[in-house]
Amino acid sequence: MKSVRFFAVTMIVSGAIVLSQVAFGDVLITNRTGRVRVITPYGKVSFYSKDKPLPVIPSGSSVEIIHGSMDVALSDGIAQAEAANSIALLSAEDKVTVSVDKKTGLGAYKVIKGNMVIQAVNTSAYLKAGQAVEIKWSEFEGVSEVESTSGDIETITHGVNIVVSEGALVKISTSAITREVHVKVEKGAVAVTAIDGKVAKLTQGEKIALPGSDAVGSK
Repeated sequence: MKSVRFFAVTMIVSGAIVLSQVAFGDVLITNRTGRVRVITPYGKVSFYSKDKPLPVIPSGSSVEIIHGSMDVALSDGIAQAEAANSIALLSAEDKVTVSVDKKTGLGAYKVIKGNMVIQAVNTSAYLKAGQAVEIKWSEFEGVSEVESTSGDIETITHGVNIVVSEGALVKISTSAITREVHVKVEKGAVAVTAIDGKVAKLTQGEKIALPGSDAVGSK
């Protein structure tokens, strides 16, 4: 089984879409709109402008979009795509658009095909085809931000389930010592299910702290 790692850590930019297509083993990159840095498994670092076609890149390479966005499709095996300190886990036949929102700095993921998990250190978001989310981990604040831009997005943080309604934005942090999960709604509404099954519904400005488990973002 081949494994390929991708990175997308910058802002969306305007301009013509470059319809270059590259096979990364079983991975296809299309609609790339910006400059790319490629690091092979052997440590070779190369940069490619948005108008320069990408070469065939070996499995295990890192691909970082310095500017712009990209579509990542996978016919077989597994792969990862990264944006703003968050990672999308792809499996066979998945397809996702990955970029970074130039206004919010959040990593933006729109699932075109398949189901996938988006991880932001302490939080995992579970997406289906047609759903879209913006997510970011702030190392300085120790906070994950999750905003649903299409559909109701299910997230898990140390066993605490948070369903982010479409259009809602939530900030999630945890205590490294106690595993307590802190949830604050910045806009919209969310439903929070504690590890004991109790449900709390929160709206803009409301917050809650709940005990968490040792599991980070697993169902």
